[in-house]
Amino acid sequence: MSAVIESIPVDAIRVGKRMRHVVENRVEKLAESIRALGVQVPVSVIGDGGGYTLVAGLHRLEACKRLGLERVPCIAMAGGEVEALLWEVDENLMRSELSPIERAAHLKRRKELWERKLGAVGEGEEEARPDFADETAGITGESKAAINRDLRRAASIEEVGYTAEHLAGTILDKGCELDALRRMEAGERRALIEQAVAGETVTARMPRPPLSPEQEVDRLIRAFEQLAQRLEGEQRVALAREVLNTMSEEERRQVLVEYA
Repeated sequence: MSAVIESIPVDAIRVGKRMRHVVENRVEKLAESIRALGVQVPVSVIGDGGGYTLVAGLHRLEACKRLGLERVPCIAMAGGEVEALLWEVDENLMRSELSPIERAAHLKRRKELWERKLGAVGEGEEEARPDFADETAGITGESKAAINRDLRRAASIEEVGYTAEHLAGTILDKGCELDALRRMEAGERRALIEQAVAGETVTARMPRPPLSPEQEVDRLIRAFEQLAQRLEGEQRVALAREVLNTMSEEERRQVLVEYA
């Protein structure tokens, strides 16, 4: 596809079915920014001979409409439906704040579109077929492991007759919940999803047995050590000072006896 920036009439841009819907406060913030600075990032559209279809920039376009702007700068591309849909998904994956289940839904959709674009692989051509996770990792900056994990999350929901979109915004729309949900038996998984979709407060995670005081201390020490390993010298000193400031005189004496 070839791309060029054009000034296009707002009314000439069609908005089709979107994977994401308008978030009111984002439109308001963008309208304030556009009123003061103009449109800093062009809207993305695809030309189809009879006009333009929005690919990315729904909130920017809506903000321009509310400000009464007649034209908006656009990155206009020529291409087919699959390319346009892929472009929209990639824009969302790279620019939007997606919840865990929304990201899973987008990656599943991207794989479907990627396979349509790639077409059927002929006999003997399997080895030449690119790897979806490899290619997507290069585009989004996510790791292959994270991409495959998100695809498994989406698949585990569809296996029991729901879609990833059903869980968006529910109590189960958390990474730890989705991974725990995937490990459940299909019947239990379906029942829990049904409860979450109905707005009930549920969890897929098994309750942990209570830790003894000694186990809790050991766990905190391991977490502290792992955190300290990620910090530079000055940051480690600052962290140690902050911890010491929270300790009583007796606790400090114990630390000195133990480690000095």
